Amino acid sequence: MIEKFWDNTGPILLTNDGDSFGRIEVLSAINFHVKQQVILQSNTTEGFFEIKRIIGPNIIELGPRKTPLSERSDVSAFLTADVATIRGDKQPRNEIPEKEYKRAVYAEEPVVAWRTVLVNPFGNYYTVDNPLPVQLSDGSINIDTLNANLQVQLTHLDNFPNPGDIADSVQIGDGSNILNINPDGSINVSVGAVNTPKIENIDLLLANTEYSYTFTQDTKKFKLRIRDGKAKLKIAYNVGESGTDFWTVERGAYLEEGGLDLSGGVTIYFQATHPNTVLELQYWESI
Repeated sequence: MIEKFWDNTGPILLTNDGDSFGRIEVLSAINFHVKQQVILQSNTTEGFFEIKRIIGPNIIELGPRKTPLSERSDVSAFLTADVATIRGDKQPRNEIPEKEYKRAVYAEEPVVAWRTVLVNPFGNYYTVDNPLPVQLSDGSINIDTLNANLQVQLTHLDNFPNPGDIADSVQIGDGSNILNINPDGSINVSVGAVNTPKIENIDLLLANTEYSYTFTQDTKKFKLRIRDGKAKLKIAYNVGESGTDFWTVERGAYLEEGGLDLSGGVTIYFQATHPNTVLELQYWESI
């Protein structure tokens, strides 16, 4: 029966202290209405008021009940520090005389017509400065108010589907590697260039003691070995496992990994079988 009654609204917290001119501020004034009877309440006081005006999405002006819309009440006693809230209990909707209804929806010259244009919940026309919010598909694509223009037309053939269409070139990749289509129709991946080589020398002073190194997120490949030819290197990717579940790099050998995506961050853990050795680490970044 929402056509006859305003349903319960709130309670909603005030986001600023009330003032002496009947003005309060809330996170959203949606579902509140002019001439609605409301209750302000806090830990210290309570008051009964009528909504006289709603300004935009957040500001409500209040006055005494059953008085002209120009009247305002002092609501400065309602403080956010006292957990002040506003609520409206279920009540009959405000009656509007027929002549006032017609006047409210009539558009002035040069339109001269009953208004049928879209407005937002606060009665404001949708314009460039007040764009219509749009949500596409299942909600995974959003057009926000900062950039509300979207024009997309993709086609792989000229003049298709419409005459004058020009085929688009679309690049698919993850920021480093790019998907390519070969002349025979097969697909391969063009691996992005790695252009910043770096070297780290890490002292392993104690034998059979775990050390670690965290790669940068831009690392695409690495190579490592131990400088002391007498020592073996034990490698793991979980803390504490370089002495239990590990990969062994034998004396004189090295470990190399490439084509990496370390955007989530990776730490390598390692230990040597002899003291006073050095881990030589060479890695490449794509920046």
